[in-house]
Amino acid sequence: ALIRYSSFCRATKQYEKAVDLLMFRDSLQQIINKADKERESKNFISRLQISDLEHQNKLQETSLANSHRMVVVSTTCAILFFFLICAVGYICYQRKKRLDVIMKQEKEAEQLESSATPEKEKSLTPEEKLYHAAYEKVRLQKLYLNKDIRLKSLAEMLKTNHTYLSSCINTCYGNNYNQWINDFRIDYLLGRIHSGKKLSDLAEEAGFASTDAFYRNFKRKTGLTPNEYLKQHPKKQNPEETVLC
Repeated sequence: ALIRYSSFCRATKQYEKAVDLLMFRDSLQQIINKADKERESKNFISRLQISDLEHQNKLQETSLANSHRMVVVSTTCAILFFFLICAVGYICYQRKKRLDVIMKQEKEAEQLESSATPEKEKSLTPEEKLYHAAYEKVRLQKLYLNKDIRLKSLAEMLKTNHTYLSSCINTCYGNNYNQWINDFRIDYLLGRIHSGKKLSDLAEEAGFASTDAFYRNFKRKTGLTPNEYLKQHPKKQNPEETVLC
């Protein structure tokens, strides 16, 4: 409308009024443009504020979710730790209980043995007492490893007569002195037969005067030759092949 009126003024040669109208139109347009910019600026700020609020809400929700997860994880860990402590405590208690029972049984067994030993010793005959003394001396001092150990020398150690000692061994063991002492040697050798040493070396170490005596006594005591024994009783773990004679 202002443009048409301004054109009318120019047509009627009212130039000054036409210029004023154009200037008024420009001023009005500037006011409108400014108002539009302010409105757009306010809208932009509002959008920024809304976006910021949404971002803050998301952060808060994430923080709450993380806090909730932390609470759940902490609670779960605490419960598991509690049950773990209880389980360890229970296992320790059961072990201690079993250990106490074992110690009690061992103590009772020792008491029974100590109380029974004097009665047993009282009931032994003189022959049995001498045989027991000879057995313990040969076993503990490993006299059987000496191939020169003789009945007479053992009797002298025990301060007794060799004939009487021989009679005691025959009566209590059921074999003569030579078989008795050789049985000690066989038992010693059986504990080392898987050592990897030659059987001849083991026989000499055990106190046998000859390989023939070793084979003969081994067969008598075990019912097997050394080779047969090794085949029927192989070493179970980390076997080392024994070198045969």
